[in-house]
Amino acid sequence: MSSAKISASSVVEYRGISIWKVFIIGLGFGTTALVWTLFNIAIPVFLKDNFSVREGLIGFVMTLDNIIAFFLQPYIGTKSDKTRTRIGRRFPYIITGTLLGAFFFSLVPIAASMASLALFLTVIILLNLSMAIYRSPVVSLMPDLVPSERRSLANGIINFMGGFSAALSLFISATFFQKGKVFEAFWVSSGVMIVMLILLLISIREPPLSENSVVLSDETTFGQLTSELSRSIKGTDKSLIFMLLAIGSWFIAWNAIEAFFSLYVRYMILPDASANEAVAAASRSLFFFPIVFVFFTLIGGFLGTQLGRLLTMRIGLVIFTLSLVGISLTRSLTVITLLLMSAAVGWGLINVNSIVVVWEHASDNGLGTGLYYAFASIAAISGPTVSGIFIDFIGYKSLFPFSVSFCLLAFFFLLKVRSGEAGDKASGVIATSADYDL
Repeated sequence: MSSAKISASSVVEYRGISIWKVFIIGLGFGTTALVWTLFNIAIPVFLKDNFSVREGLIGFVMTLDNIIAFFLQPYIGTKSDKTRTRIGRRFPYIITGTLLGAFFFSLVPIAASMASLALFLTVIILLNLSMAIYRSPVVSLMPDLVPSERRSLANGIINFMGGFSAALSLFISATFFQKGKVFEAFWVSSGVMIVMLILLLISIREPPLSENSVVLSDETTFGQLTSELSRSIKGTDKSLIFMLLAIGSWFIAWNAIEAFFSLYVRYMILPDASANEAVAAASRSLFFFPIVFVFFTLIGGFLGTQLGRLLTMRIGLVIFTLSLVGISLTRSLTVITLLLMSAAVGWGLINVNSIVVVWEHASDNGLGTGLYYAFASIAAISGPTVSGIFIDFIGYKSLFPFSVSFCLLAFFFLLKVRSGEAGDKASGVIATSADYDL
C-alpha cells in the first residue's frame, strides 16, 4: 500500500486496538461534549430568567469553569503523565472526574429552581472542578495509543464521538425543554455519562506507560508550559506560538456564540417565546451542527493526511468565517440553521487537525494537551466576558460581528504556521527541547 494512503485498519492496528475501540475511546471525550452542550445552552437562560443577571455578568459566570480549567487542566495533564497505577495513567482521573461530574450536573436544575444565586454558582463551580479533573487525561488517551502519522484520522473518530454526544445532548434538551421537563433533561444526561464511562472501562485497557510519551521532570506544571513556549520562541520556526494564537482566536469567536446563542434566539429571533421555548428552539437549530461537524471531522482527518493539516485548517476557517457573516445578516431561524450547518463544515476541518499540530510540536502528548487547553481556556474566558460587555452596550446584534473579527485574526495567525505536518518532528523540521539550552 502506498504511504500516501491510509486505511481504517492501519490507523488502529497498533498494540492490538481495533477500529471500534477507537470509537469507544471517543466516549470519554463524548461525556464532556454531552455536559457542555446542554450547559452552554441552558445556563445563560437560567441566569437571565431565574436570577435577572445582565449579559456582561452572564458572560463572566460562563467563564468560571474556564478559569478553573486554565489553572487545573495543564496541571492534571502533566500530572497524569507521571501517574503509575494498575489501571494506567489516565483512567484514575477519568473515573473520578466523570462520576463527580455526573453527580453535580444532576444538581444544576435543582439549584436553578431555588432563589439563591450563590447556591447555583456553587454547584456550577463544583461541576467544573469535576470536569476539569479528567478533560486533559481523556484527550491524551488517544495519542498515547496511536502514533503521530495516524492521529489526524484517529482524532477525526474521537471528534465524531464528541459531535455525536453533542447532538444527543441537543436532542435531549429540545425534547425535554419543549415539554417543560427541565429537571429530566439534566438527569437523563447524567445517566448517559455513567453509561459511557462503563463502556469505556469495559472495552479499553490502558498500557501503564505510553511509548509515545516521556517521563517529565519534577519542575512545576506552568514552568513546563513556559519552557515549551520558550523553546518555540527561541527557535527559527515559531509555528507553535502562532498555532496557539490561532487556536485562541477562533475559540474566542466560537465561545462567545456558545455562551449567548440561546439568548440570541430568544431576543433577536423569537422575542415572544418563553425561556423553555427559546432553549428548545435554539437546541433544534444547533442540532444539525454537531451532525455535520462529526462527518467533516472524519473528512478533515482524511484531508489532513492527504492535503496536509495546515491547508485543511485554512480552508475550514474560511468556510466557518463566511458562515458567521451570513448569520449576522439574517433573522430567519431556518436560514440560521442552514448557515450553522455550513459553519460546522469549517469547524470540523479546523478542530480535527489543530490539536494534532500542537502534539507534533510538543515534547510530550500530555504537555501538548495542556498547552492546547491553556490557550483554549484563555479564549473561553475572554470570549463570553468581552462579548457580554458588547451586548450590554450595543445589543445582541453585536454577537456575530464580534466573532467574525476574531476569525479573521485567527486566519492571520494560521498563515504564519509553517510546520506541524505528520513526521515533521521525526524528520527534524521541528526541533526538540534538546536543541536548546533552556
